[in-house]
Amino acid sequence: MEKHMAVCPYCGAGCKLNLLVDDGMVIGAEGIDGVTNEGELCLKGLSGFDFINDTKILTPRILHPMIRREKGGELERVTWDEALDFTAQRLTEIKEKYGPDAIMLTGSSRGPGNEANFVMQKFTRACIGTNNIDNCARTCHGPSVIGLMDTVGSGAMSVSIPNLENADLIMLFGYNPSASHPIVARRIVKAKEKGAKIIVVDPRSIETARIADLYIQIKNGCNLAFMNAFANVIVSENMHDKAFIDAHTNGFDAWWETIKNYTPESVAEVCGCDPDDIRKAARMYATAPNSVIGWGYRPHHILPRRDRALHGHRGRHVAFQHRPGGRQAGSPRLRRESHPRPEQRAGLLRHGHVAESSAGLPEGGEPRDAR
Repeated sequence: MEKHMAVCPYCGAGCKLNLLVDDGMVIGAEGIDGVTNEGELCLKGLSGFDFINDTKILTPRILHPMIRREKGGELERVTWDEALDFTAQRLTEIKEKYGPDAIMLTGSSRGPGNEANFVMQKFTRACIGTNNIDNCARTCHGPSVIGLMDTVGSGAMSVSIPNLENADLIMLFGYNPSASHPIVARRIVKAKEKGAKIIVVDPRSIETARIADLYIQIKNGCNLAFMNAFANVIVSENMHDKAFIDAHTNGFDAWWETIKNYTPESVAEVCGCDPDDIRKAARMYATAPNSVIGWGYRPHHILPRRDRALHGHRGRHVAFQHRPGGRQAGSPRLRRESHPRPEQRAGLLRHGHVAESSAGLPEGGEPRDAR
């Protein structure tokens, strides 16, 4: 049996593993000592390899091109020449009949890699003649990057995964690590064992809520109202770092003109929670020596400009609330895919509202390298 070292492709945690190969077939996986996973794997890493052994569809299509000639028909194995001719002919027919914008291509933030995605966007724009190229990070990673870039200056995580377990307080806001990133959830459990306080704010009773020191079950759709009230408490009770704000932020006074109206009582009905719980959470978070806030994806990130508002507020709150300077303080913005940001940098975006900061693209979305 052979062992081939790899990085798990399922999420952004980057767990190191060995694929166990026997007679050319992957039969298992084992964790090895990586910085993130320290020899452990979640169920996805341990069992997720089985899809490549699907003898009906996936494995045959990896090894040989196959054509489904009509809707509902069977996949038929063909030669590479026939597959390429078939694809070129169909794309040409559609382009001639309906125009290039009738064609759209989509890339992957998990599978084929950066080089393949760059070639795909080049083919879409230079050969097909359309800007209709996109990928899954449009609705999740992209909005988070533009919000973080506009508010805290960087679209990356500001605390490492290993250092999560050394935080004094971890607040999870709409983020379910036990389902999304089990290896990261393991770090949160270790932090709890070391004495860290845990706050969970989520409409769902997630796994981490069981070990939380404070669980606030809010209503769906009240993110901004809750975070505004959260910030209101911190500033009203003078728990914010005034010197840091004066030195490193702009527009605080204008921001406060809005936030000062969001008392916990004013949002209690909208959020469906006790105002005293909001105050308690804010005090715990703002007074802890090293605080971490982990936040999750929301469906309304899809809306073109609302992502700026959502992440703008959330980013400002992070900047104003946590105490800078500690390695255990920050925002661990984990991704669902293994490499969403490189895909956007490769040009897999149709419009520019996300691309400006995350990929260095001009308004309009076309990558400079593709021109």
